[in-house]
Amino acid sequence: MIQRIQTVFLLLAIVCLGLLLAMPLTGYEMDKTDFFKKGYTIGQSFKVNGEMYFYYINAMVTGTAILLALVAIFLFKNRQLQMLLCWFSVVFVASGLAYVYYKYMTFECLYDTYRQQLIACTSILTAWNLLGIAAILLLVAAAYYIRKDEELIRSEARLR
Repeated sequence: MIQRIQTVFLLLAIVCLGLLLAMPLTGYEMDKTDFFKKGYTIGQSFKVNGEMYFYYINAMVTGTAILLALVAIFLFKNRQLQMLLCWFSVVFVASGLAYVYYKYMTFECLYDTYRQQLIACTSILTAWNLLGIAAILLLVAAAYYIRKDEELIRSEARLR
């Protein structure tokens, strides 16, 4: 049901999370060169049977949050489940932001094998990470209005 305010909050949260995946979240400055990593490319590589595999952990976690918020829009008749999906989505967004911050804090500079030394670099956390915080606030606002809607329905049922 589009006319409810919590649906607008959920749609805005989905837009914020989509932009969070599309925009650069971390960056690295090395010798007057800037390199930025978009949100969906932040992940972890693992060596399995001699081959390197890359898992896009931030894309999986944030994509799950987007999916939960999208499903919550269409569960307007089951407000308890809708509120639960909002809170699970908040947990997934927070864990995605925590993973981005972890990758930012544990970044190691590149090693120059020719010179046998580390290349001087700095790690950058971009302002696009604020979209995740905005999405969390929008999801919490949606959960608040879903609860408020549920209380309104219960109070009307008592009057009958």
